[in-house]
Amino acid sequence: MVCAADVIALVNACIPPAYAEAWDNCGLQVGDGRWPVHKIMVALDPTPAVVDEAVACGAGFLLTHHPLIFSPLKQVDGETAIGGIIATACRHQLTLFAAHTNLDSMAGGLNDLLAERIGLESLSVLIPDPGGDTHAGLGRIGSLAGAGMTLEQLATRLKDLLGASGVRFCGDPMSRVKRVALCTGSGSSLFKQVAVCGVDAYITGDLKYHEVRDMEAAGIGAVDIGHFPSEHIMVAAVVEKMTQAVKNAGLPLEVLASRCESDPFQWV
Repeated sequence: MVCAADVIALVNACIPPAYAEAWDNCGLQVGDGRWPVHKIMVALDPTPAVVDEAVACGAGFLLTHHPLIFSPLKQVDGETAIGGIIATACRHQLTLFAAHTNLDSMAGGLNDLLAERIGLESLSVLIPDPGGDTHAGLGRIGSLAGAGMTLEQLATRLKDLLGASGVRFCGDPMSRVKRVALCTGSGSSLFKQVAVCGVDAYITGDLKYHEVRDMEAAGIGAVDIGHFPSEHIMVAAVVEKMTQAVKNAGLPLEVLASRCESDPFQWV
């Protein structure tokens, strides 16, 4: 029988926890290493709907990008959203596990995946890994093929590539973009680093008003592709990665993607 501890070891080998930021809460969220696992489900968020989906399909292990628990809990109340998820997971012996900033930062991780999707060339790392891995760290910098494109064309292309309902951008729509920086998820806090790396535009999600004003003043185009579209691409990639890892380890496990997730934001 495969147990949660076996799957945790496999996940940590594929997505090393050493790449996680110090403030992050990667790893085990809810569970017991002795709980049995027959299927692994991969999702972006451990929402009540995703947890119910995992239970319904018989998954004993839910691997998400975003952690369920960020701040310390003073109590576990089943009538709250987080408490209800914990109660459901324990009731059905569903292990919840998160690979967050370690998946963002690692070579071949989420930032590289987005850069590949966009077609960036000559990649480098925006904020290098403090551990010395030159291919890992937060964000990426790269160049668009050929002569690049206008800022408006880039925004439209990103919308189509990611299947987003809409994207926001700031800057002259006709300005030429060749060299870009990107960070999946929420990237407003990295603008100081972006401002000094010589890029024409910055691609990320959850941009804040005042940071966008700073980018505008610095003459750097900003494209806000949204948090969900920038990171949901990890699901298929992690399913593929874990499927190969399970096969190589000779474990009788099925790895599947959640099918009930969607962007919480709607556009009018």
